[in-house]
Order: sequence, then structure tokens, then C-alpha cells
Amino acid sequence: LPSRSLTTETIQRAIAKKFGLKITDLKGGKRTRRVVQPRMIAMYLVRKHTEHSYPEIGQAFGGRDHSTAINAYKKISWQLRHDVALQSKVQAIELTLGK
Repeated sequence: LPSRSLTTETIQRAIAKKFGLKITDLKGGKRTRRVVQPRMIAMYLVRKHTEHSYPEIGQAFGGRDHSTAINAYKKISWQLRHDVALQSKVQAIELTLGK
């Protein structure tokens, strides 16, 4: 199978499914713990697996500022180095995405 390039939408769908959320939750303004971490993981994966810039990623998540996308990427990168549970969550999502 040729490796298909991932899109922001594909990643958002996978995250929404994994965490039992709607895509509108990921793009919305809610800041509950239930939504915040999945949203940050989604931003992290979009940055890691697509060519999108931080401003584009912010835009794709409900018109957020590019600094939000940068902070999400940095925070998840840091947490992945220290949190085994998060590592396996992210790896499982990446597997479903074929990465």
C-alpha cells in the first residue's frame, strides 16, 4: 500500500474517536480536561505528520492563535518523554493512522 499523506481532518477524526469526542469539541472553545489533552495531542500529531505551519494548525482548530499550537506541541513533546501512559495512547493513535 502506498503511504497516504495524513490530513488534519484524518487526525482530528482519529482523536475524536479515540477519546469519545466530536470534531466540534476539538475545534470548540471548551477547556475542560476531557477536551484539552485530546486537542493538544491532535495539534501535536498534525505538526508531526503534516507539513502544516503553526498558524495553519491554530486555524484548523477553531481559529486559535499559532502560539496555542506551539504550546500544545511543546507540552505534548515534553509529556511524551515522561509519561508512559501518554506514550502508549499516542502510539495507538499513530497505528490507527498508519504511522
